[in-house]
Amino acid sequence: MVLNEWVQIVYDEFFKSFQLRDELFLGEFVLMPDHLHAIVILDKTKCMDGVTNDDDVRDNDARQCNDERLKAAQPHKFGWEKQFAEGFAEKDIDENRLRAAIRLGVESGRIAPTANGESIDSLLGKLKLKKDGQPTNAAVMLFAKDTSDYPQLLLRMARFMGTDKNEFFDNQRQQGNFFDLLDAGMQFAYKHLNISGKIVGVHRIDKLEIPIEALREALINALCHRTYDNPGTSVSLAIYDDRVEIVNPGRLPNELTVETMMQPHESHPMNPDIANVLFKTTYLENWGSGVNRIVTACKSANAPTPFYELRPGGLAIVFPRPKDSDVGNNVGENVGNNQEVADKVANKVANKVANKSAQNVLVLLYNNGHLTREQLCAKTGLSLGGIKKILNSLREKGLIERVGGNKTGYWKVHI
Repeated sequence: MVLNEWVQIVYDEFFKSFQLRDELFLGEFVLMPDHLHAIVILDKTKCMDGVTNDDDVRDNDARQCNDERLKAAQPHKFGWEKQFAEGFAEKDIDENRLRAAIRLGVESGRIAPTANGESIDSLLGKLKLKKDGQPTNAAVMLFAKDTSDYPQLLLRMARFMGTDKNEFFDNQRQQGNFFDLLDAGMQFAYKHLNISGKIVGVHRIDKLEIPIEALREALINALCHRTYDNPGTSVSLAIYDDRVEIVNPGRLPNELTVETMMQPHESHPMNPDIANVLFKTTYLENWGSGVNRIVTACKSANAPTPFYELRPGGLAIVFPRPKDSDVGNNVGENVGNNQEVADKVANKVANKVANKSAQNVLVLLYNNGHLTREQLCAKTGLSLGGIKKILNSLREKGLIERVGGNKTGYWKVHI
């Protein structure tokens, strides 16, 4: 329905009244192209200063119901992301995260180059992360340094033994902004999913059993399109022997079902302000193409096709894990079956490094650059301090370099 200019103004101001005035409650309403009909309930006790009422609980329930009705009717105006972030100020923004995201947007052409030199205040305004000069919840979700006052900004991660939740051998939680949670989720996936590799020349090319592009897109979608109103909810990443599940406490738009999700469809973001920032900074597309990219990435890698499920706790995307034996049970344990190439690598390492422990570390990193320092400790029997010393030495000699961040990056070997 298209509203004329004057009715749109009346409509916006009418709904704003219920946010500003505790004594008003909205009953039924009917919207027409040039006017509206509505039942407005006035609670007189709320108009009397200092007056309390035994029906406070009932009043609170009515107000909560009214708030939910407003959010459902106008989510782009009254949703969680639009609300003021109480006690949050510009100084609480992680400037490094913000400017790194802006650089990506500039490089892609989605943000003007002048944005690189703008102030935090200006950037928040242009990204629509401020309301009447105050940062919104969307700003907190995306760029906050400290999210401890927002318990729903949490990612739960677990590697379960078998195909159920009876027993796990790794259980982690990450609190933080969008980028913190995305980094933690990707690192957890690299830690627990299998990697196969092939040798091209003298270089090893690794491939995760489930395409990293698909997992990353699915986690971004879960963080972006979930509901945030309930502080007790969170996104989860669960890895089982036979599948990987990413579950978000959200719901499907009225226009979609789990079946039509897998077909071409228009974009219906739950949190349009958050989605807009992620689009401008290249983390998201705004054409409803995310699911198609997930499916395409899996098909290109000959991985099983993922599917969606509606559950009591929210919406889940399920990635079946490959059953074929060409994906090893250990992450990057060797340099394939080509012993001749493996021998060449070992000889090159020996010519570059004299220390046997350093040689071992360099070969391990050549085989799998995603190994963490803790994993190197476990594989070599060296202490964490010893591993750090070797890594620093190899880096100083130009034999390794760190590509990407500490959480989601990897070691590139030059031999």
